[in-house]
Amino acid sequence: MDDMDGMDMMMPAPGDTDATRGYKQAMMGSMQKTPPFTGDADRDFMQQMRVHHLAAIQMSETLLRHGKDQQTRTLA
Repeated sequence: MDDMDGMDMMMPAPGDTDATRGYKQAMMGSMQKTPPFTGDADRDFMQQMRVHHLAAIQMSETLLRHGKDQQTRTLA
């Protein structure tokens, strides 16, 4: 799979549920907000992890709106 296939997978599709659209939006948003790598291992780690965790928060919010499994909701 090349990079474009991965990006296409994140585009909204007609049959997507509200949850799927929310997850895709979180992932696309994180990819668009990811800063370029600087070459400084410490700085790059902190910058990339910040964006990664912000997407995880958005995905958790989506789960809390649409998920039904209590164990998964507790994790979110």
